[in-house]
Amino acid sequence: MALISQHRDADTIEAMLKAAGMGAIRGSTTRGGASAIKKLITLAEGKHVVITPDGPRGPHHKMKPGIVFLASHSGRPIIPNAFSASSYWKFQGSWTSIWIPKPFSKVYYLVGEPIHVPENISREEMNSYTDLVQEKMEELEQELHQIVCGKPVPDTVPFRKVA
Repeated sequence: MALISQHRDADTIEAMLKAAGMGAIRGSTTRGGASAIKKLITLAEGKHVVITPDGPRGPHHKMKPGIVFLASHSGRPIIPNAFSASSYWKFQGSWTSIWIPKPFSKVYYLVGEPIHVPENISREEMNSYTDLVQEKMEELEQELHQIVCGKPVPDTVPFRKVA
């Protein structure tokens, strides 16, 4: 199951998920978020849940606490991951972009160690876990950049962008 926006741009994503045999739950921090979280906890029982962790309003690559909240209330770990391709088409929507690997390109996918979040954590703990997930995602992105480009990421390239 994937959490996707209620915005009309996500209709394409929902169709792609359906074609791949995956389900979608519509909602975001700004529209239908609480309902979507409840559905993710109940309807996605026994399934993997896919969430874009930077939220619909960004900023891009800045972790939001929703995934930590879901992990705390569902008992499921967070599995950080990152992907890229050696060559791809990029389609820019009004709020996000979709990358589709070109034929014969190499697709790279990295998976980090599970992050287990305790039940009923405080707001301070939620912020700490959100920062931890952010850090692990950044590490994977840096490692992926090194694999795809064949060189380390320069220190001057910020992965954490702020509003």
